[in-house]
Amino acid sequence: NSKINRFSSEKKKTLTSLIALWICQNIRPISIVEDEGFLNIIQQCLSWNGGPFNNINGNDILPSRSTITREINRQANDIRERLGVILRKGAKQECLAISPDLWSDKFKQNSSLGLTAHFVDDQHILHSIDLCCEPYNEIDKTAGNVLKSITAALSRFGLDQLIDKITFVCDCGSNLRKALEDYQVVHCFPHRLNNVLKRTFYSAGVVFFKRHAPQLLKAMFSLHDLHWIAAILNPHRRMLKHATDVERAHAYCLVQARVAKLMEMAQIDNNEEVLSPATISSTLSPRKKLKSYTTQFHDDTDLGETSSNMIIAKRARRELEIYLQLNLTNCKCLNDDMNNPLLFWKEQEHVLPNMSRLAKQIFSIPASSTALERAFSSV
Repeated sequence: NSKINRFSSEKKKTLTSLIALWICQNIRPISIVEDEGFLNIIQQCLSWNGGPFNNINGNDILPSRSTITREINRQANDIRERLGVILRKGAKQECLAISPDLWSDKFKQNSSLGLTAHFVDDQHILHSIDLCCEPYNEIDKTAGNVLKSITAALSRFGLDQLIDKITFVCDCGSNLRKALEDYQVVHCFPHRLNNVLKRTFYSAGVVFFKRHAPQLLKAMFSLHDLHWIAAILNPHRRMLKHATDVERAHAYCLVQARVAKLMEMAQIDNNEEVLSPATISSTLSPRKKLKSYTTQFHDDTDLGETSSNMIIAKRARRELEIYLQLNLTNCKCLNDDMNNPLLFWKEQEHVLPNMSRLAKQIFSIPASSTALERAFSSV
């Protein structure tokens, strides 16, 4: 009895937690705790080499199905609570993107809703987490009911009140488009490419494809402002060599406006210092101070603009100029991983703090929602 009591007090709770975690992570049935073969394995482990728990019956320490069910619910609520804190922080920093999708099983005649979260943490590391893949219980898939279902799923993480700060990445389904029309939406690029290829290959001949693919690409792809900003924030694409002068000017203005907005927020919140003129002056070499690459794209100052806004706009412009004139050969991270711009922005966090924050926001948005498709493939 003393052995059983000692085991119960020290091990049983841990064993229950580990079994619940194993069942969830490896998609095992809860009834496995009552499986005779599983019990035999536990019994063998207890009696190994005549150990201190040799006389304990495995049935006395294995949790029941109802105990495992309660433990799974407890762990799920605990994880949601801890994850909710992280996701809400990302949403408040506008570094959170959500990929929603609906899927229907034509054989079982049921539908599912899936949500995947993408966010960049304080170390400039991108994370993707499946928030849910659950039955869609609304009576139909009209826009109102789709939004209701998405909001209910987000509310479990405390995100329903921050939905206006989230960027949604989804396909071009009419119900999803309508449901999210009041929020920022970026459409999934692979879905568009797939549609282009289907239209092309089902048409007559490869010659037709060669002739019409460029027109189809232009017709079906509508570049979002976020695409231009992302291109500039990629240090290897920052000069937009293949863009027209008008497109380049528009893109630089977009970045400057977003940086100015971040500076205003930092000034209001008193959490971060706006980049000082002394820091900017010490960063640029004397030769490069004479002429700015973006000078030709500057707008005339609005006479009605306040002095404070003018200073912020000027500082935002100067921070962009520092970035555009930066010598990339001195950036070690770009040599280590050319495909991860977040490493570059982590390295430049102290030199270009506001653009680094902008990079976290932009690169938290995935180019596609295909990560969610994998969740449906196992439903």
